Amino acid sequence: MKKISILVFAILFAITAFSQSVPTTDQVLQKAYAQAKKEHKKVFLLFHASWCGWCHHMDTLMSSPELKSYFQKNYVITHITVLENGAKKKEENEGGMTFLEDHGGKDSGIPYWLILDASGKYIANSRLKSASEDLTSTSGDNTGCPGTPEEIAYFKLVLERTGKFTPAQLDEIGKKFAQKS
Repeated sequence: MKKISILVFAILFAITAFSQSVPTTDQVLQKAYAQAKKEHKKVFLLFHASWCGWCHHMDTLMSSPELKSYFQKNYVITHITVLENGAKKKEENEGGMTFLEDHGGKDSGIPYWLILDASGKYIANSRLKSASEDLTSTSGDNTGCPGTPEEIAYFKLVLERTGKFTPAQLDEIGKKFAQKS
């Protein structure tokens, strides 16, 4: 009986030790809000998936040596995993699709991004709109990873209104996103 108890304990320990716990959307956001509050920043929330090439491209651009400090100075950048398939489905953050849909991302595709303040107030989304429109409006197509001149102009507008970028920094961001490589 003692051997069985030890074996059961060992199996349970191994399962617990080797299973990765994916945080819920709420847990991801609470951590980001706390960091943003402490650092006096906003939250840049990127909805993504492992298979999404444009998601990876946007991450690569934002973390490039030329741009990384600009984004890190202004935002706590965090990710919510959605729209995974098959075995990867378990990597999704619970509540992610609901949060995406509640913030204008239903049927938008990914990457889809939001800007939130440190208290969770919704400030902007990745849906293309004119400078005179509310940045949380759900009209317009998803810019995703901005690439066209119109998408890049909108992205720069959002960054200008939600961060503290110089005109030269915004121009550099626009040029980097326009390169498509």
